Amino acid sequence: MHQSLRLIEIPLTDPDPAEVQSRIEEEKKRQAKLRQGQLQDMIGKLDFYIKSGRISAEDAQRLQKLHRIDMGIRSGKVDPEKGSKVCNSILAGEVRGRIEKTVREEVDYVVIYLQVFEALKRMDPKLDPALRFMIRHKQAVNALTKEEVEWKSVLSELIEELDTLHRLIDIMDRQDAEVRMMAARLPPYNHVVRPGRERVDNLTIEESFIDLLRQGTRDDLVDMFNSTDRKQRVLLAGAMLSINALISSLIKSTPFRKKIRILKIDLVIEEFFRSTEDVEEARHKIQDFLQNRIKSLYPDITAEEVAEIEEHSVEVIEVCQQRVLAERAQTTSKVSAKEGGGADEDADEELREEEVKMGAQIGRVSMRIGGGTRLIPFKILPDPEEMGKWYLARRDPESNELVPLVRRGKRRYVAKNREGLWEEC
Repeated sequence: MHQSLRLIEIPLTDPDPAEVQSRIEEEKKRQAKLRQGQLQDMIGKLDFYIKSGRISAEDAQRLQKLHRIDMGIRSGKVDPEKGSKVCNSILAGEVRGRIEKTVREEVDYVVIYLQVFEALKRMDPKLDPALRFMIRHKQAVNALTKEEVEWKSVLSELIEELDTLHRLIDIMDRQDAEVRMMAARLPPYNHVVRPGRERVDNLTIEESFIDLLRQGTRDDLVDMFNSTDRKQRVLLAGAMLSINALISSLIKSTPFRKKIRILKIDLVIEEFFRSTEDVEEARHKIQDFLQNRIKSLYPDITAEEVAEIEEHSVEVIEVCQQRVLAERAQTTSKVSAKEGGGADEDADEELREEEVKMGAQIGRVSMRIGGGTRLIPFKILPDPEEMGKWYLARRDPESNELVPLVRRGKRRYVAKNREGLWEEC
């Protein structure tokens, strides 16, 4: 979906009862499978656990016996009733409590965080720039009051990286399926975070956690959690709690969420100006949006936020109008120069053989200029990262290579309309 359309979409609501039940059942199955695997891993490494002092030799033997009986019952070789009696005899007295404690610490603890890790991996990788941004600015994201933060540098970075801003908006509006589950505190997140206790005062997370999230395997995590280095285990668990806390700070009422909401409104205002040639029509739509649609977009918005947005929007409307009008004037000037015989840089030059092989082509793009529509020649390239998408390009004078044409840090994408003409998305 085009970014401008997503900006005015109402944020997704919490999962309905059917979705909740489905999620609970799915995570139960995952947990059982992970637990069985982790228990088998522990049984296979009991010598390591004995040497590291995490279990006694006697309890290790008992655990092996229990495991053999369990496997026998599962395979049908051992009668369940007899097997249960033998297990009870092995776990007589204080032994039961001691072994159950060991299993909780060495199996269940690892299983829960493995489950959380694999759930986090299901977030769309396109959100990674936003996650990395929040980690870099974790103190600002985690702030309880706006006075705690010097916002200028934080927001300036976002204005330069518009794609990151759009991804933060996606998280805030719960457009990602896994973020939506996290926001509703469904399994496995409810096993590690209590309702209302999402905030973490000491955020122990660095950007390297995102690398681990995308490149790390289940075996890697098991090895890290089974390490004798307790600090490593604590930091890994802390990183998962921290990323959960950062995302919660963007979903719940915080100073950071308020800033992202305001930046989103700025983008909406600019898009209204870009969607029409009539400035007065754009202004009318903006006022209608500010007065009637913000509350439907964000039902939980406070009167204070509305007042702040309205005050802020007065200046933004003027700035956006001037910027868009200036861009149109510049484009008109270039077109006029071309029609007068001047070439628009190298738009009509032939493409190199290797550029044609990679899918480059020269096409005429329909553009609205000075109240009319004109066909302007551009080099057009296929996006290697998103199948079926094309963007405008130019030849860089220094490298002599084709590079994307950008507007405010974003590639200018084009698509063919019903008449078969290229036009900007």
